[in-house]
Amino acid sequence: MTYYLDLLRPQSPTSSAKTPPEEDSPQNASPITLRRQPPIYATPRAPDNMQVDPIDSNYLQFFFLQAPMFLLFTQHFPSAPSAIFELASQHAPTLQSILAVSAQHADMVAGRKPTRALIHLSKCLPQIQNALTSVQINEGHIAAVYCLTRLYFARRERIAARNHLHGLFLML
Repeated sequence: MTYYLDLLRPQSPTSSAKTPPEEDSPQNASPITLRRQPPIYATPRAPDNMQVDPIDSNYLQFFFLQAPMFLLFTQHFPSAPSAIFELASQHAPTLQSILAVSAQHADMVAGRKPTRALIHLSKCLPQIQNALTSVQINEGHIAAVYCLTRLYFARRERIAARNHLHGLFLML
């Protein structure tokens, strides 16, 4: 009976499972070899467009901790940062826009040039533009455009912020 319990215990993918003890009967003349599948609780690899550079992990942490500072509506909707963060885990444009906004604000606070913000902005804008031209807009794109509106507002580029806000209105 312990044989069946051993099958349920996690093992490394290279180890083989134990076979039951053989009896001296003609039915068990050939040994049975079992192959272990990798455990189903293994973390899948992130898609290429969703991988975050280790440099940017600090910006994600900054977003999650400081989101009330630059999202402006979190006092009325306290779950908004986590909802946007969840969208970012599923939509590449939202992830890139969050990284751009976070990099802009964090670098502005630290007195650095917004190089990382511009890098993420250059990755985000083509994805949103492709969604607009193919008319395949989802809530991830809408959240990304809102974040970009905040980015341009923080950069004091009022015309670009107004254009993104108008685009957000059209997307809704």
